[in-house]
Amino acid sequence: MAKLQKLAAKSPVETQFQGAGKAKKIADLFASNFELRAESENFATSSRQDLIRGILSYRARTATLTVAVGREDLFVDPSGRSATHYAYVEFINDLGDLAGAELYPVRIEWVKEDSAWLIAKLEVLREEPVAVDLSVDRLILRL
Repeated sequence: MAKLQKLAAKSPVETQFQGAGKAKKIADLFASNFELRAESENFATSSRQDLIRGILSYRARTATLTVAVGREDLFVDPSGRSATHYAYVEFINDLGDLAGAELYPVRIEWVKEDSAWLIAKLEVLREEPVAVDLSVDRLILRL
């Protein structure tokens, strides 16, 4: 998950070429047969090319992006070949009228392919972000 966070981050000086490279590397973290559902963005795909286009589209609308992960639960299958990961993912961006922080609960299903853990399914579990109160030094979730 740390690798995904690092690749998702965007600074104001990032070039289009660098962004495209990051989008490809993010797509490479997904299994050969994957599914992604993000109803909050009206986006669902099982195509690697559509995934890359979706990532590039989102990144093109913001100059900066930080992704933070919190409150995680990981359940590994006894076979050691798959796992289910629940987490809250926070997107902090400068995306016009959506600028600020958005917190979404996600479920990620991981599979082990050739000794690498890859994302088989990533699903945003809520269409609207969870309310975040940034006036305090820690997140307060209002469900």
